[in-house]
Amino acid sequence: MLAELTPVLLVDDHPPNLLALEAVLTGPGLDLVRAGSGEQALALLADRDFAVILLDLNMPGLNGFETAKLVRARERSRTTPVIFVTARDAADAPLTEAYQLGAVDFLVKPLVPDILRAKVAVFVDLYLKTERVRALEREAAERDAEERFRVLTESSSDAVALVGADGTVLYASPSARRILGRSPAEVVGRSGFEFIHPDDVGDLRRQLDQLLTTRDGAIMAEIRARHRDGRWRWIEYVGTNLLGNPVVRAVVVNFRDVTDRRQAAESLRDREALLRTLGDNLPGGAVYQVMPLPGGARKFTYVSAGIERLFGVTPAEVLADPTALYGLILPEDAPRVLAEETVSETTGGPFDCEFRARTRPGEVKWVHCRSAPRRLPDGRVLYDGLIMDVTGRKLAEAQLRDRAEEVEALMQIIPVGVWMAHDPDCRVVTGNRAGEALLRMPGGANLSAAAPPGERPTHFRVLQGGRELTADELPLQAAVTRGVEVRDFEEEVVFGDGTVVHLYGSAVPLRDGEGRVRGGVAAFVDVSGLRQLEREIRETADALAEAGRRKDEFLAMLAHELRNPLAPIRNGLHVLRLADRGLPSVVGQAVEMMDRQVTQMSRLIDDLLDVSRITRGKVQLRPVRVDLRAVVRAAVETSTPLVEAGGHDLAVVLPADPVWVDADPTRLAQVVSNLLNNAAKYTGPGGRIRVEAVHEPAGAVVRVRDNGAGISPEILSNVFDLFVQADRSLDRSQGGLGIGLTVVRSLVEMHGGVVEAHSAGHGHGSEFVVRLPSPVEPTPGGFEPAEHSGKARTARRRVLVVEDNRDGAESLRAILELAGHEATVAYDGVAGLEAARQVRPDVVLCDIGLPGLDGYRVAQALRADRATAGARLVSVSGYGQEEDRRRSREAGFDHHLVKPVAPEDVVRAVTNVDPGPVSP
Repeated sequence: MLAELTPVLLVDDHPPNLLALEAVLTGPGLDLVRAGSGEQALALLADRDFAVILLDLNMPGLNGFETAKLVRARERSRTTPVIFVTARDAADAPLTEAYQLGAVDFLVKPLVPDILRAKVAVFVDLYLKTERVRALEREAAERDAEERFRVLTESSSDAVALVGADGTVLYASPSARRILGRSPAEVVGRSGFEFIHPDDVGDLRRQLDQLLTTRDGAIMAEIRARHRDGRWRWIEYVGTNLLGNPVVRAVVVNFRDVTDRRQAAESLRDREALLRTLGDNLPGGAVYQVMPLPGGARKFTYVSAGIERLFGVTPAEVLADPTALYGLILPEDAPRVLAEETVSETTGGPFDCEFRARTRPGEVKWVHCRSAPRRLPDGRVLYDGLIMDVTGRKLAEAQLRDRAEEVEALMQIIPVGVWMAHDPDCRVVTGNRAGEALLRMPGGANLSAAAPPGERPTHFRVLQGGRELTADELPLQAAVTRGVEVRDFEEEVVFGDGTVVHLYGSAVPLRDGEGRVRGGVAAFVDVSGLRQLEREIRETADALAEAGRRKDEFLAMLAHELRNPLAPIRNGLHVLRLADRGLPSVVGQAVEMMDRQVTQMSRLIDDLLDVSRITRGKVQLRPVRVDLRAVVRAAVETSTPLVEAGGHDLAVVLPADPVWVDADPTRLAQVVSNLLNNAAKYTGPGGRIRVEAVHEPAGAVVRVRDNGAGISPEILSNVFDLFVQADRSLDRSQGGLGIGLTVVRSLVEMHGGVVEAHSAGHGHGSEFVVRLPSPVEPTPGGFEPAEHSGKARTARRRVLVVEDNRDGAESLRAILELAGHEATVAYDGVAGLEAARQVRPDVVLCDIGLPGLDGYRVAQALRADRATAGARLVSVSGYGQEEDRRRSREAGFDHHLVKPVAPEDVVRAVTNVDPGPVSP
């Protein structure tokens, strides 16, 4: 009778290892016998047989090799299969020595349970079969040994073959067809090496030779054999030397197809290697396996290399002592971690916890630990886990919380209304304190106009341009529902009590990580006060503009009214000089004095109008390419009478080569003339004045210097300001309105230049410097000073004077008649047209501001009449602004003279000589 249980001997000096082997091999039909030493194993072998011995290589006392030698030395255990188990790397294991001792396999820890069970199962199966054979031999000795063996092999689930000493196949069981795809007839009589992979033939021959040297020895190995379909299959075989057995007389080979198991094992090893590689190289983390033990203890069965990078402890330290890792948890977090572990073990769910740990170098880190339980075949539980460094995330979360708190605090204290839409339909809108206050809403209320009825605010309306906005037109709703930014939006919030609040701001949509609109935010400020201020400013500006307009009209009217009386005075003085050359000297001096004063008053009026036009931007330059020397000569000619009247020595210094500038020659000549007049006013009789023009690297320069009274330091800094007069002494005022230098600065700056004033103080004279940009490529211009030689055509002209100021009209007639012309006078426009039809004049001197029919309409009528259409029309007016000149041209006038007109200019205009620029 066969034993009910198959005995397997487990030899290891460490009880945990024996426990682990039992956990793997425990199963029906096996009797697992423990031995804690080689001596104990030999004692057990003396009393009973074993199917296989699993023998630890490293043991105190008798080690594995010594024990194996003694096992082989005993007759009873000489053929018992021995499988060595060691913790050494396979590459360092003494395989040759082991196989010489008759070992059938050499397993390296950690053991793969499936492989271990499979290998032991082979020997158990062989043991059972051997025992069955022996039983059959004892029960039916009379039967033919070959027949018994055939029955035995054909009943086996594995294939069995009998092989001769030379490798020839003597017998193959029917199962060979299932494993090799060949029938027994196709295999018997052929060498078994024909079916073996070339890379495995050498090892197989050596194993066979080794087996033949050991009577009743056995070998076990895995080789590749070719299937009939051409594929290589992995075959596990056990060969037993029974050549000396009179019944068998061959090597008995039991073999099975283990391709699937081999591939599964390789796949498992690959996966384990991959997982270990990933665990060892996991950035900022580590992989572990931990097993709960009775009493609440823990044992780590695996820890990846990342644990050292994470905490500064090695995997070996953690495997040897779990407290090397558990002891790093901060005391204040340890109870929570233990509680989470207990819940996981109790419920069988995963363990998921974040806690702080102090690394061996002393750094505190936040870690996230997550593991899942897995039940082993022996019933124990193993947790496969991952631990990651989340310090960066925790710090970022803390910073985000801080920023969120700061933003929330800022939101609540800023005086700007902020509204936040929390959904893409804007049905829930909340605001900060300022936003709630702007809309007169309680704290935490829903501010959305699109909220469900009963929740939306109804105590105000939102308007823009007087039209009430719908909910979809409100800036926040529009930004969210359309997904666009709404910038610079102004609206009026009208409350039920009639109060109106003006709000100004913008709204933008908020998007999620995929770009979808998830809500929006709007920020608005109360600009009611600003709008009120703007209204007041507009009203003030309108009032100022109206005052300015009235001032300009007043100045123009004042100039006109002042020029009207000046014109006959100047004409009368001219008549006096021409009528009687024998006047007493005192009378002649009085005439000259009166003429100078009239000229001075005319200049004051021109300056007053100029500064008014400049400050209002009414002056337009007509720049041309001009030689600065010609401009200076024109200015000198204009200012010569004033210079000569003061008895000054004027030096004009000009270079030999042209000094080109792009400028309005008339206005630039006015600048230089004003500076010369200013020098003449503030320089005593016999003083020296110098004007020069030069070209410097930075541009063109005009300097006007005098040795007069000079300018005090307190006046020098603002000498160009309006109405500032540099009175050099208390006992002498030079007159003027203090606007000449203001005109100078404004005109220079309009030309892109600058003007400077220099003086060492009272009594040290002054210097004014005008700097102008020069053209990049200078070319000759077209300006030369007018030649006022006084020569006029002597042809007698019929002249019609239309002037409502009788003194002015009669004085003009006197001048014209003294010049040899025939003059007719009319005192209004209607009379002028009638006189023109009768006289048919060559020239018409016509005032603009005539009663009834003004001068413009008179000119238009004269041009429309064929009898007078060819007459030369000259306007004589107290209005000299550019707008007045433009209207004169459009009405048909050929020239525009501004009162008081110099008599010589009147004569030149009548004799068809260009009178030149007058009072621009």
